Amino acid sequence: MSVRRRACLSLPWLLPMARADERAPQMPTVGRPAPGFKLPDTHGRSHELAATCAAHAVTVVNFWATWCAPCVKELPEFSDALRELNAGGARVSLLAVNALEPADKVRAFASRVRVEFPLLIDREGEAVGPWVGFAAGLPVTFLLDSRGVLRQRIGGPMSGTALKDKVLAVVAATGRG
Repeated sequence: MSVRRRACLSLPWLLPMARADERAPQMPTVGRPAPGFKLPDTHGRSHELAATCAAHAVTVVNFWATWCAPCVKELPEFSDALRELNAGGARVSLLAVNALEPADKVRAFASRVRVEFPLLIDREGEAVGPWVGFAAGLPVTFLLDSRGVLRQRIGGPMSGTALKDKVLAVVAATGRG
C-alpha cells in the first residue's frame, strides 16, 4: 500500500500555529486532558469539546479535509459505527474537524456526504493548532473519555469496524459505558 493510500499529505504548513507573541501549543499527551476547542458546524451551531465529552462516555475527534481521499472514505464508515455503538448503549459522540478549508467548501461536501455527526469548520486553525504535534498527516483520530482525557491517537485511515473496537476498548478501560 502506498504512503498516499495510508494517510494523506503531511501537514508541515500547520507548524507552528502559534503566533510569535504566543507560547507554542502543548502537544496532546495520552493520559492527559486534551486541548479544548469551540467551533461551528456546517449549520452554524457551536460545539465545545469539553461539553461534548462530559455528555458522552467517549468522544471521537477526527481531523480531516475534503481533498483527502482516505478522510472522505472513512467518514461514512464512522457514521455507521457511531450509529451501531449508540444503539448498543455506548454513549459515543464524534466531532469531525475540517482542517483549514473554507466554510463553503465544507458545506458543499456536507451536502453530498451524509453523516450522523457534526462536521466542524476550523478555517483559521484554532483547533488544529494545539493538536498539531500529533497531526502530522490526515486523517488523524483521537479518542477522549468523559473527562476530556486523551485515551488513544490513531494516525492514518481507519475502518468503521476498527473505530468500534477502539471505542469499546476505551469504554472498557474507563468503566464508563
